[in-house]
Amino acid sequence: MKELNTKLTGIIASVETKQTKKNTDWHAILVEVGDKLYTVKAFGKTATEFTESHAGQGDRVEFHCAVDSGEWNGKWFLNLNMINVRVIESRTMQVPDGDETQDYTPPESPEAPAVIEDEDLPF
Repeated sequence: MKELNTKLTGIIASVETKQTKKNTDWHAILVEVGDKLYTVKAFGKTATEFTESHAGQGDRVEFHCAVDSGEWNGKWFLNLNMINVRVIESRTMQVPDGDETQDYTPPESPEAPAVIEDEDLPF
């Protein structure tokens, strides 16, 4: 059977870190795409890559995922397993003096220049 891959772009709604039976971390990442929610799973090296990307709740990301499906008790389900992740827009930013992060608020646009009311202008 041919492996099916897809890209999924959306906003991270939540990240839940879980443990495998061998006590290694894996992530269940809930991604909001329009009005739908999808769970992307990251295991092993991809779990490490996700952690190192510093992606978190509220960030706009693009996941490259392997897609497969399965059946359990007569019901079919879809699996999206992370291959890699790219942060498109982060809601947190690095503080210049340290490793801490803080909520990111985009800078406000500069104020409009003052209107000069001078009737002596040549134009």
